[in-house]
Amino acid sequence: MLFDITYNNKESVLKINKLVGEPMSFLQSLKIKGVGSSRMIVEGVSESFKSILTTISDLNYGSIEIRPKGIIVYITNKLQRFCWVIPFYKIVVFNHEFFSIHSDNHFIRFRKDNKYNQNKKFIKKMMDLKMTSTQSYFL
Repeated sequence: MLFDITYNNKESVLKINKLVGEPMSFLQSLKIKGVGSSRMIVEGVSESFKSILTTISDLNYGSIEIRPKGIIVYITNKLQRFCWVIPFYKIVVFNHEFFSIHSDNHFIRFRKDNKYNQNKKFIKKMMDLKMTSTQSYFL
């Protein structure tokens, strides 16, 4: 689900917290050694997300936040900020010539450069949390 979070909106915050849980506390964040990625360059998005990104030569950046029941992908476009909320059980990750996250017929593709290399540990942590979270669905 995509939200415009440029301005504080209590309804959006409640929906986000319902989908992926409250933000992790400071102690939980220390325990798993961080809950946010550094920013990455957005290489491409699905058709439904193209309206929120700049098509001019500007670079678009994104980052990922881990929540107890999922992730939030933040996308910044000039002065606007959007978040894509994805529960763990809906996440599909492709890591080949590019790094992309897919869910519900939408995707966002990140460039694999030195910014991606800085986030490798974070991505592994995200996938480990996804696996432990979704194991209960398959048992």
